[in-house]
This record gives sequence, C-alpha cells and structure tokens, in this order.
Amino acid sequence: MEQEISKIDAAIDQLGWAIRLFLDQKAYIAAITLAGAAEEILGKVLAEPSAHKILKEKLAAEFEMDEKIVSDSIIPSFRLREQSIKFTRL
Repeated sequence: MEQEISKIDAAIDQLGWAIRLFLDQKAYIAAITLAGAAEEILGKVLAEPSAHKILKEKLAAEFEMDEKIVSDSIIPSFRLREQSIKFTRL
C-alpha cells in the first residue's frame, strides 16, 4: 500500500512522536533522535519562504498552540542552523 505525505507533515508527525516518547515513555535517546530527524527536514523546508505559513499553521494545529507562539519561538530555532558561527581555537 503506497501512501504520499508532505515533508512538513512527516516532520510534524516525527515531532509529535518525539514529544510522546519523551514525556510518556521517558525514552529520551529515541525522542532526541526522532526530533533530530524532524529538525533536519524542517531546516531544509524552511529554506523555501512559502513553507513558513504552512508550517506555522500545521504546528499550531497539531500541538494546539497559538500561531504567534509558533512564529516567535519555534520556527526561529529551525533557522538557527542555517547561520554560520565563527570561533577561534585556543
């Protein structure tokens, strides 16, 4: 049986399961691994400006959050990985 799902929907599903594993099962390593997979997808998807609105709406609906909280708190964390960091070795 073949099923088609968008990258955003797949990542949101992964986040949902990561949260459940973390909170309900105390399966911290599995939760972090699954959340990392979702972050990888979302980091790439957010490179497309049109994806921001879709992601904001879907995250808000899935996790019963206000869209402003999603915009101000969650989405910027996925953008951080796109920025470069300079450091000096000691």
